[in-house]
Amino acid sequence: MQCLSLHQMQPDMFWGLAPAAKKKIMEERPEVDVQVVPADAFVTMDYNAGRVRVFVDADDKVARAPKIG
Repeated sequence: MQCLSLHQMQPDMFWGLAPAAKKKIMEERPEVDVQVVPADAFVTMDYNAGRVRVFVDADDKVARAPKIG
């Protein structure tokens, strides 16, 4: 199975509930740390190639496409 970058994945792969998005990212990129955080949370602005943040709304649905960093 070829490992895809997040940029190669289609955005619609991520829309839905956070656990499903996190699982998909972990399957495709097992080396990254996947963090699920509220969409309105304050987070550090440092770039970390080993981190993916999944921003979720109050219903635990993905609020925007995850990005490496």
